[in-house]
Amino acid sequence: MTEKAKSLIRKIDELCDPIFKLGSEKGSVTQKDLEKKLNKAPLAELAFDLLACLTESKKQLEDQNRQLVKATNALKEQDRKIHELDTSLEEKEKEIVAAEQHVIVDILAAVKKNGARIADMEAAMKQNQEKIAKETEKVSSYAEILKKSSEEKKESILQPKTFVNGVMSEMKNSDRKKNLVLYGVSGCVKKNTRRIDFSKDLDDILTTVGFSNLRPSSTELLNRTVIERVSDDQDEDAVFPCTVRIQLPTEAIALKILRNAPRLKDTRCLSNVFIAPDRTPAERKARNQLVEQLKMKIKKQPTVKWAIRRGEVVNCGKWENRKTPHETDRSSMGSRTRLRTG
Repeated sequence: MTEKAKSLIRKIDELCDPIFKLGSEKGSVTQKDLEKKLNKAPLAELAFDLLACLTESKKQLEDQNRQLVKATNALKEQDRKIHELDTSLEEKEKEIVAAEQHVIVDILAAVKKNGARIADMEAAMKQNQEKIAKETEKVSSYAEILKKSSEEKKESILQPKTFVNGVMSEMKNSDRKKNLVLYGVSGCVKKNTRRIDFSKDLDDILTTVGFSNLRPSSTELLNRTVIERVSDDQDEDAVFPCTVRIQLPTEAIALKILRNAPRLKDTRCLSNVFIAPDRTPAERKARNQLVEQLKMKIKKQPTVKWAIRRGEVVNCGKWENRKTPHETDRSSMGSRTRLRTG
């Protein structure tokens, strides 16, 4: 209610106050007495003013009501938009959760794959450690052999000049593990020349052992005396068996060629070729002793499979379903023994 309406009501109360007082007096009050006390003209005017004021207040209330309705509708619209945003956020959250799960699955798969690679790397490292251990044992065995040989030649080793030469020789031959010595390589000497060519046979040998495109870092003819056997006036090409030292790029290639060397026995034109490591004189002497021990073992026990392993002659079981090498190929073994010891 407005202040104007309240003021009109107070004025009406003031005009009606004599009537209320008259009614409170003792005795009967007549209609005539009321009309005398009541001043109709001002009261009617105040009533009209109050009615107009109330009508205006009603309009104001209706306007406020319409504004409230608009505000309510706006709030409902805001609620609807908020609801849509909540729904959109829920969908986005579901998409994010799905994407996170997909990423987690990918990460787990990658971890599993990397775990398998790590396991393979560990296995490879273990194999390399085993190879290093074997090579260390081999070096140790060679060192023992050298020690025995040095004890046998104690007097000569004690001479300063011989001792220094031996040390320098061992230092100079530190790269021998990359070298191989090939026995029985066919070398061709063109007529009227003293130049020997063994490249074709060498290419065939490398191809047979699995290295068709390999080119050695260097080649050296060891038995150069074959050239002295060539006549200056020969009429045709001559072929001689050569002993050739080759140097390979890595020690691993040299080891693989040694492992594949038995393939040469199955090749008719290369069956007399033998491949061996590039040994020092002391190692060759030790090897000759082992070969002699091997021959004695085979002669005493021909049914046993004997072999040289890690600087020792070891028993590898018995021959089965075939004759022993001593019975079937004594002459061939003798020739190969000569090649090994050369």
